[in-house]
Amino acid sequence: MKHLASRQRLLTFGQAEELEHSTGDHADRPSFSKMEEELLKGDEDAVGIFSAMLTTISLFSYSVDIASSAVLCYWLFNTGRWWWWLSIGSLLCALLIVNIFSMRWYIHDAQEDKAHVLKVSPSHWVMRALFHIVLLGPVIRYLELFLYGLHSCDRNDPKRHQYRLMFLQEDRDTSLLALVGSFVKSAPQLVLHTYILTQNKFPINLPTTRAQAVNLIAALIELSLSQSSYHRALRRSLPTKRNISKSGATVQFLSHLCVISSRVLSLAVFASLYEHWVFVFCAIHWGLMTTWLIFQRTSFCASASGQPRPLEELIFNIVIGVIYVFCFVNVKDEPTRWKYTIYYIIIWIENVTLVVLWYLRADPDLWFRIPLLSSVVSSLAAGLLLLIIYYQFLHPNKLVTPIPV
Repeated sequence: MKHLASRQRLLTFGQAEELEHSTGDHADRPSFSKMEEELLKGDEDAVGIFSAMLTTISLFSYSVDIASSAVLCYWLFNTGRWWWWLSIGSLLCALLIVNIFSMRWYIHDAQEDKAHVLKVSPSHWVMRALFHIVLLGPVIRYLELFLYGLHSCDRNDPKRHQYRLMFLQEDRDTSLLALVGSFVKSAPQLVLHTYILTQNKFPINLPTTRAQAVNLIAALIELSLSQSSYHRALRRSLPTKRNISKSGATVQFLSHLCVISSRVLSLAVFASLYEHWVFVFCAIHWGLMTTWLIFQRTSFCASASGQPRPLEELIFNIVIGVIYVFCFVNVKDEPTRWKYTIYYIIIWIENVTLVVLWYLRADPDLWFRIPLLSSVVSSLAAGLLLLIIYYQFLHPNKLVTPIPV
């Protein structure tokens, strides 16, 4: 994700009008009408009823996911085993992080975007605050996204352009929150439920086990989809970037699916025999990745004027470090070839080491010893191959040609 490095807002309607009338040294900057043409990027990405439908599906999916996670936490609590606290802790931690980030971004945008395209009423701010207090901040963001999408496709609405920009901004921010929330919540639970499944004897015939398997598959898809969705939403919000094609998004999704599957399997089977040592391993990996992020001098939380916010930047790096336990997310707008190479060499060594340690200690009569060992290696290899195919043939790596004013 090459452009995660900045949450800088899109040009507001007022700023775009200024560009439209600018001359001289800034003649290469597009006017608002031409910028809008670039932002639309073809019929497939035009904001309309289809986008509103996708937003509705996302809202429903988010609500179901939270409810099902709460039910699973309750079921694990009733088992009396030690792992119930991990499930509950990851759920609460994800909700807190996402809602704190969400409210902070609302405040940040209101303070620093002086020419904001749409003013928010005090009553709307109260509604936002209430949703975030009860840890349902993403819900109101999805509702706002839905309304922005409907207004932006109304050709008779005089504020259609403003709603269009607001939709793109909100789509990007909501996708990022979904990305962070899914990895903080779903990734630990994915490892946990895979671990629990390895403790069951074959054949699997318990309803609860089947429910866990379904939840595991859903969580795996959620993690992979959140990465692909954010990448696409971010590029769509940048007028100088081409959007990802449908084939590119599909290959990217499959790549994430394979890489994360391999990682989760290796962590889960290692935990099945070495139990608490998996926490030590994850903590060390998280610490190293967070340190790497800090040394990259990210500026994700910087103000619009470029003023750094060290504390917020540190918190951001800590949270992204959790994602790095499972997959790579680029946090700085710069060439990524060596970053990808270094990261996935580390992941390859770790995954193979974890599953080999499990294999050597596991019961020789265990039916899935060899299939699981080969699955970890082949899944990671397939994911990396798909990643190479995406960047070699399907990545929209050329800038949109500027339109002269």
